[in-house]
Amino acid sequence: MHTLFVPAHGPRRLPDGSWLFRLWTTRRKPAVLVIEAPCPQEIPMKACGGGWREARTAPMPAGALYRIRLGDELLADPASAHQPQGIDGPSMTDDPAAFIWTDSGFGAVAMPHAVIYEIHTGTFTPEGTLDAAAGRLPRIAELGVTAVELMPLTETTGRWNWGYDGVFPYSVHHRAGGPDALRRFVDTAHGLGLSVYGDVVLNHLGPEGNNLPKFGPYLSRRHHTPWGACPSFDGSSAQAVRRYFLDCCLRLMAHFHMDGLRLDATPYVQDDSAEHILAALTRETQVLAAASGRRLHIMAESTRNEIHLTTPRSAGGYGMAAQWSDDFHHAVHARLTGESCGYYAAFHTAQNAAKPAQTPPAAGQQCKEAQKRCPPAAAVSPVDALAEIFARGWFRQGQLCPWRKQPFGDQPRGLQPSQVIVYLQNHDVTGNRPSGERLHALTCPAARRMAAAALLLSPFVPLIFMGEEYDDPAPFHFFVDHSPELNRQVAQGRRREAAAFGWMPCATAPEPHSPAAFENSRLSWHLQDTRYHATVRDLYRRCIRLRQTLPSLDSPSFETLYVSRPHPQVICTGRTDPARIYSSWLLLNCGPQAATFSIDAATAPLARQQAWSQALCTADRRWHSPHTQEDEADLPHRFAAGTHIPVTLPPWCALLLA
Repeated sequence: MHTLFVPAHGPRRLPDGSWLFRLWTTRRKPAVLVIEAPCPQEIPMKACGGGWREARTAPMPAGALYRIRLGDELLADPASAHQPQGIDGPSMTDDPAAFIWTDSGFGAVAMPHAVIYEIHTGTFTPEGTLDAAAGRLPRIAELGVTAVELMPLTETTGRWNWGYDGVFPYSVHHRAGGPDALRRFVDTAHGLGLSVYGDVVLNHLGPEGNNLPKFGPYLSRRHHTPWGACPSFDGSSAQAVRRYFLDCCLRLMAHFHMDGLRLDATPYVQDDSAEHILAALTRETQVLAAASGRRLHIMAESTRNEIHLTTPRSAGGYGMAAQWSDDFHHAVHARLTGESCGYYAAFHTAQNAAKPAQTPPAAGQQCKEAQKRCPPAAAVSPVDALAEIFARGWFRQGQLCPWRKQPFGDQPRGLQPSQVIVYLQNHDVTGNRPSGERLHALTCPAARRMAAAALLLSPFVPLIFMGEEYDDPAPFHFFVDHSPELNRQVAQGRRREAAAFGWMPCATAPEPHSPAAFENSRLSWHLQDTRYHATVRDLYRRCIRLRQTLPSLDSPSFETLYVSRPHPQVICTGRTDPARIYSSWLLLNCGPQAATFSIDAATAPLARQQAWSQALCTADRRWHSPHTQEDEADLPHRFAAGTHIPVTLPPWCALLLA
């Protein structure tokens, strides 16, 4: 069952069909509810103490257009559920109880079994709407994906935006279709067995169109982020502000049946209260989950490997289900591409001789110039770092980071693999590149396949960025659409960031506000079933299927995971089921040369098993790209434990034995 949650802010429909509008403001000005349609009228809002104002209307249907006159200024509601005409238009009432759901039997998959697919609604389909995206969900479900994660959908300025410049936190963007379109999307996803996670920004609000300061001290004067002021979670009026943002998150799970939230850039969610706002959100989410009988997940995006985020509340942590960790991507990307600039500098040494086997001239020039500009790299090879990640969950555990010029990362004590979300690509690591190149444009097909198997057969929760599963040729640019002056400032800022990172500007890359930045980022769905793209998709589907059916890959735990290094460029990860009856080994040749070693050297921790058979080999001909010359797999089908017979893995090869 779903519990109908009642937010403290904004309008709510009462049982008799009338509406109660609630507003919090510290301004000593008269507040008037102005109904513009269907029946124009003005109703003074009465003071109720503590800054709260209320107005009650006669019965009327949902979909009424309204604003709030505060003094002499006519403003949209800070808790507007829908801005059908954009940020400058009136707000619209929404009745969550009116939607007819069909998902009563749905239950979200537990995090250890999750495979997440990240979507930007505007570029996912040609139409750019939630209804159009819902029509594509059967293809996502066919992969074996268990959850989709929607980049932020709150109202922003302009025609296109990544979504992280939202200014009406309670709204669903009008270009995406509004509140009921989001409900239809979630209901469709649940019917296909897919969970839905929402991406929420609690660290700042967008630079244009934000009217919260006109109502009161919603934003902090003490805390700031690179993108603007933080919400005032610990200010003098913190109670109402905290309630505003907490309810904003909780209603996504209650009114829209979302199965959890991904919290953007949590290190920048700044709060000096006795209970941090993130801890409060996790606590209240667990209460909502218990009341509704649902499984709800809160996930953090943290670039700092912070163990307290996932430590249980009973042990003093925040109790989140999982957190994004960049280390897996950084290590794999540095090894596959040879890039050593910016955050990849921490995963690069002179021994990282692997250069891109297939790199566009522009990207190659960027890399060459970057190596002259970036600081000295830390003394770690990406293969060694990746082995440590497989063994412990993340790599940075307090070491000095050349990019940050300071140490960061906690010891992963108590961490479990299902609490770490990893990826090869996502909106940030792809869109932050000057040209928005995806990974397949930077390396060879064999290396790309090996990386996909490493991701999907890892013990961690894998995240797939939309289009990755079939190597969509479209880049993913950073795109915004602000006022002309702010567009100019954003473009300049992006160029400065790229220079600081070590990337050279690309003359052919569109400016963030250019229509081309948005239009060129749209997926090319028609390519999925063409020969090359179909083989990539088939590999993804096969890896996910193995992940979900092999007993040894189920319910991952570091206690049942083993890592060995039989060769300098080879990582072997062995896993067993909790009863230690079944076992499997994932062998990764992370290099451009063939690697020869004996199976007993790789599998010694699990040598009591009699034999393993090939479950997957990315060097098999079936996965090869047409018109390319690649090394084929020449491996025995069965591998006996304890054998000293040398085995040679082709370059950039992943082999799964089970």
